[in-house]
Amino acid sequence: MRKYILFTILFFLSFYAKPLYSQGLLGGEIRWDCISAGQSNVGKYVFYLKVYQACYNDTVANPILSSTQILHSISPAGNRSMSLAAGYPKDISPICSPDSSLPHTNCSSPDSISAFNGAHRVYVYVDTVAINGVPPPQGWTFSWNGGKRNRSSNLVDSLNPTMRLLSILYPYGTQNAYPCFDYAPASAEAPIVMTCNGYSFHYYSASFDNELDSLVFEWGEPMDSIGTGINYNANRSYLNPLPNTSDNPNNIPATINPYTGEIIITTYTEGGFFSNQKISAFKCGVKVAEIYRDMYFQFYDCGTNVSPVFQPPFRNGTSFVDSIYVGQRVSINLNFTDSQTLSTNAMQNVKMMAFGSQFGNYIPANGSNPPIFDTVAGCINPPCATLNAAPSDSLPLQDTTLVSTFFSWQTDCGHLATNMGCGNTSNVYSFHFKYWDDYCPVPAYNFGTVVIIVLPKPALPPPQLDSVSVDSASGDATLHWVPIEDSLLAFKQFNVYASLNKYGQYSLLDSLGNGNDSTYLHQGAYAMNQQWFYYIRIISGVPYHYYLSAPSDTVHNNPTVFNNVNLKVDTVFDPYINPNKQVIVKVKNIGFPSIDSIWFSFSQPDSTLITEHWHGYLAPGDSMNYSFYQTFSPYYNPNYQLCVKADVYADIDTTNNRNCAVSKLGSVDLSIEQVWDPTQTPTIKVYALIKNIGYPALDSAWFSYYQPDSTLVKEFWTGYIIPGDSAVYMFNQVFIPSYNSNYTLCVKADVYNDVDLSNNIKCLSVPMSLFSSQEKMFRLIPNIPNPASESTQIRFYLPQKGQVQLQVYDIAGRRIFSNKIPGQDGINSYKMNVSNFEAGVYYYRLEFEGIYLNAKFVVLR
Repeated sequence: MRKYILFTILFFLSFYAKPLYSQGLLGGEIRWDCISAGQSNVGKYVFYLKVYQACYNDTVANPILSSTQILHSISPAGNRSMSLAAGYPKDISPICSPDSSLPHTNCSSPDSISAFNGAHRVYVYVDTVAINGVPPPQGWTFSWNGGKRNRSSNLVDSLNPTMRLLSILYPYGTQNAYPCFDYAPASAEAPIVMTCNGYSFHYYSASFDNELDSLVFEWGEPMDSIGTGINYNANRSYLNPLPNTSDNPNNIPATINPYTGEIIITTYTEGGFFSNQKISAFKCGVKVAEIYRDMYFQFYDCGTNVSPVFQPPFRNGTSFVDSIYVGQRVSINLNFTDSQTLSTNAMQNVKMMAFGSQFGNYIPANGSNPPIFDTVAGCINPPCATLNAAPSDSLPLQDTTLVSTFFSWQTDCGHLATNMGCGNTSNVYSFHFKYWDDYCPVPAYNFGTVVIIVLPKPALPPPQLDSVSVDSASGDATLHWVPIEDSLLAFKQFNVYASLNKYGQYSLLDSLGNGNDSTYLHQGAYAMNQQWFYYIRIISGVPYHYYLSAPSDTVHNNPTVFNNVNLKVDTVFDPYINPNKQVIVKVKNIGFPSIDSIWFSFSQPDSTLITEHWHGYLAPGDSMNYSFYQTFSPYYNPNYQLCVKADVYADIDTTNNRNCAVSKLGSVDLSIEQVWDPTQTPTIKVYALIKNIGYPALDSAWFSYYQPDSTLVKEFWTGYIIPGDSAVYMFNQVFIPSYNSNYTLCVKADVYNDVDLSNNIKCLSVPMSLFSSQEKMFRLIPNIPNPASESTQIRFYLPQKGQVQLQVYDIAGRRIFSNKIPGQDGINSYKMNVSNFEAGVYYYRLEFEGIYLNAKFVVLR
């Protein structure tokens, strides 16, 4: 009897000498998807329940879960019966070396109830439901009450804890939950960790949100089946659930990254540990969901075996983070190595998986070509990053001792601001890798992340100006500078500024678009007898991120001919814009030396000559306005023209000392002064500068022009332009190019009783070659009308025939319309009915061959 009691005590002590593992549940989660337009059951939610269970050889204590489970809900849908998805449960036990002499674990040959070597299975239950109503401020809870948890090392009641899984759907404004308005965050990596201890372990859940909601991660509190937090043993809590220094002074406690969800821990402690990862989703700053992922970490003593090593690819092998300038290509080798052996002394195999929103779609191997990721489709913002070779979702890259792949990514301007939802953008891109060995019975694995930051190209400094040379015959000046260095191809243009006064005011003389230029010819400078001052500024960068440099140093020419007076009448101000009918003239001294007296004159409409003498000081290069004392007396002569003359002693050129202004007094006369070139902003509206050069005021006019395809655009304007005033008229119709290099744009204005039709048309030669870089591109043409009430034309250009996917979203991010549009080569138009849309702002996205274009429109009621 004493021996029996002693044996029982020894067995009890030996069984509990280290952590116990028993039958039960390991973890799980509840999440939902929103069924969008174009699918059956649109507007409903699809709920998913995932449950992970340990496998043991005692089927009584460790039974298979039933084919239906109850999802408890306080929503209007109430409690729901969920059905087991086809193909489940699945055995997802760790896979190690296929060598049969090594220990293996799986659900086909599970462990005894007294030990747990990692065999486990997953169940997935599904239910589709419409939930009609608005969630309250505290949200709707969705929960599942399970049976016993697996035995663990960190809970007080390690023999009989129970499990409850929980998720919460919060309100988004006052939106009804039917149709659905949210996709819950999804995680690609299971919440179950089976790995070796003894190294710095990184766990990455690969969580994402289809609607680009912002995600925040933190430790959650695991619960029992009645909804109370489970009890942790000494020196632990749900905020510190994993091995820490109380277990082993060499342990480094776990941390969780609130932005990525990455959990990092270094542990030398064996055992099983329950924890919980709470994921909160925020839609435009409003919390809409909380997902509580029950997790189970199982750490094994694998002797000296640790996970493979991921070599940092940047900065001479010291960093996983690097910054590049937009337009550069990232080309790096990624190496995952493991020089350790199995217990049979065979070299270990290394395996690797890759994931990240900027990777393209998987393309299988083709003949001698290895599998790769697509560079044009499948990522959040093409061009996509690729791996050569690349793993698939189910087939990792693997090889003995070393797995090597080549990472390549060509960045462009779009990568400076990738859409992250709600008007947020990002230029930071993360690429994640999971890598492991084939150690038995449980491999050692880890996660690594490569981060690439795309920066705008730095601004180029201004060039170093050298000198100014002057042609003695023509007087033209040539500006010389040191050629610039532009290894990043950031140059856009030189802006050349000039002034006849060293201290200003400087005017933009010209712009040069060739970065290899190092000279500029200033024609008509008359630099033999006047001194010019120059500086240059550089515009550099990329579209939407251009920079204007500081001015360069100033250089000037040295005139060789002086004392040549030259006065120029620049402008005569129309007296009809002055209430007192005062004539004002602007003159400029374009010679040398200074001028101290000028005779000004003009003839009244009745032929009376007005002559006035000015005394003062007008320096070379300076301008001034002179106001006549005598007022203007209109005679209402329709053929009259006001001309002002300025005379100065010893003027060497009298051809430029006269200028004219008011004409055709008392008669309507409309002049088109200038037409703005629509090719400077392709597919944008044409507009023209018009001026009332007659009398009286204008209050209406017809404007017209022909599109390149000969379509007449004619529009009626009403307004008010007083005599002498100018205005800009912008056509409502959008200019649409046809890529005809011989096209001339002519804008015409017609006004009632116009006395002179010669000045009411203005033409512009439109070099359609400016569109050549866009001819082969898929691009948007602004939809019209916008705002709309009944319908709007969605317009776009296709480089070749194909199908375009149109999707429309409301301001809350809900997809409310979707359609596939057959498109032809060239400009296409699709009439979309918006009569059933509520008033507000909407966004639409067009997708063609992996390229996405976005725009917005407004619906008015």
